[in-house]
Amino acid sequence: METPQEQLTAEQHQAALLEKINAPLQELSKQVKWLGGKWIKLPESLPEYEKLKGKRILLVDDAATVIGGLLPQFMVATDGNFSFIQYKGEDVRQLIEEIIAKSPEILLLDYNLSEDYSGEGLKGTDVANALQENAFEGKMVGFSSEKSSIEEFQRRSGIVAIEKNTFSIEDSLKELSKVI
Repeated sequence: METPQEQLTAEQHQAALLEKINAPLQELSKQVKWLGGKWIKLPESLPEYEKLKGKRILLVDDAATVIGGLLPQFMVATDGNFSFIQYKGEDVRQLIEEIIAKSPEILLLDYNLSEDYSGEGLKGTDVANALQENAFEGKMVGFSSEKSSIEEFQRRSGIVAIEKNTFSIEDSLKELSKVI
């Protein structure tokens, strides 16, 4: 049985995790209204996430809906060490510098980093290649909901890629646990 001090510490830790979830969701809700809800209970952390606990994971994606959907479970799985960069068409050099400055252990890269799916625009493989040229030390993992994009990460950048399953975030986390 936990002592009152241990219980208080656990409650404080849960409150801190909830704040790390709710604060960015409030900011993202300026773009997508439904993200403005407030979490009052943490999502469940599954045993399969153990390898992710404490890991500094950075997600680079352009879609606020995707980031907001993934954020709660990824934050719990990493024990509060999840962060993101929402790419909005900034200069690629600026994006690379921001990624390097955040110094993630694991970098999840979306394939289509632009809302424009015409084939134009920045690709996650372009970012991966630029980071490799800059001697990035973290582990890069491609992250896409499209099977063809998963294959492109391997072909164009030589990095492993996993499915971004926004309908089953647990599956994405389990898959990430397997590849790190």
